[in-house]
Amino acid sequence: TVSWTYLTVPAGPAKWSRLASGIAVPVPDDAPETTLQVARAVDWQPGDWIVVASTDFSEDHQEFVQIESIDSDPAADVATITLNPETPLRHYHFGGPAPTQAGLAPRLAECNGVALGDIDVTGLPGSFCDSGAHNFGVDERAEVGLLSRAIRLTATTSPAHPHYGGQIRIESDVAAVAIEGVELENFGQAIRVDDHQSAYPIHFHHVHAVPPGSIVNSNSIHHTFNKCVVLHATDELTVEHNVCARNIGHAFYQELGNETGNAFHRNLVAGAMAPAFTPKKPEEMWLGDHLAGRIGYDGINVVQTSPDGHGEKLAPSGFWIAHPGNAWRYNSVAGCQLQGRGYWIMPQTQAASHSPFPENGFDGNRVHGCYDGIDSGADAGAESP
Repeated sequence: TVSWTYLTVPAGPAKWSRLASGIAVPVPDDAPETTLQVARAVDWQPGDWIVVASTDFSEDHQEFVQIESIDSDPAADVATITLNPETPLRHYHFGGPAPTQAGLAPRLAECNGVALGDIDVTGLPGSFCDSGAHNFGVDERAEVGLLSRAIRLTATTSPAHPHYGGQIRIESDVAAVAIEGVELENFGQAIRVDDHQSAYPIHFHHVHAVPPGSIVNSNSIHHTFNKCVVLHATDELTVEHNVCARNIGHAFYQELGNETGNAFHRNLVAGAMAPAFTPKKPEEMWLGDHLAGRIGYDGINVVQTSPDGHGEKLAPSGFWIAHPGNAWRYNSVAGCQLQGRGYWIMPQTQAASHSPFPENGFDGNRVHGCYDGIDSGADAGAESP
């Protein structure tokens, strides 16, 4: 199953169509609020829920919508999705062709209509010379992520403790770990109840070196109360093809800064939200989240549980990078609240602060709709030794 992909054509309300708005890249004229055209011939099903990422600077414009029908074309590797008319898009989402992937030819004479003369572009990606048809090589397409999975785990919260959900906690001495194809909703615990400490949706707690082959793969973790996937004194784990959507706090989080040898590949974060945030008009936020009410999710004014020096209250991040000795490849972060960062490099130990970044690879990663894309600044409450 394809965990997430991209829009190939803009989508959103008809007011953003060519006939109505005159904008440069309009949505189609026919049913744009209930039609998605996506890259990849996805095998998603009618009734599945998906998230369409924001492509502006409003972090609450991630939209949670339901598939009514789908027409996949394996030959072209594309699909057209029709949404349930009760869950239409409420916001504009940019889509288009992907930037050119192949490298440029050596000694290219001209680039996007500009003569290069003696300028040698050998080794540069083809996107360097993309025209407006490919958005000049800047990839701003909306991500579309699958939320519905073969296994669904949900938590029912109480009025007395509305932010106390479920958790999966892996501890030391496990023989094997494989969390695959699971949907988690209303997970994470942002308060302490009956002497139980706050907890995370998926939490590897002092496992140290995980058993060979351990993996967290192709899951969706959405509408959380406390982060998404947390590694706490845990090494050598592969975390890939996961979708985290509307999570409170840092999504992928290294807790101590001694975690090494882990691989984060092709994960999507759609909406890293700040704890302790109370909007003046909550009824005007998350207008396109058609799922929250159905599952009883209340993500407003959630208690902060991370140390003050981790900057979460003002700047929730897609990836809190507390040790450079890991690998991050082809991940995407769409939307961070307040001063949130896409990838926040903030070593939390002396050893980590003296290690080069990245040690094991940082390639092909993407971020949009955040205050900063890649940052190593100790500000917004974040601290590094």
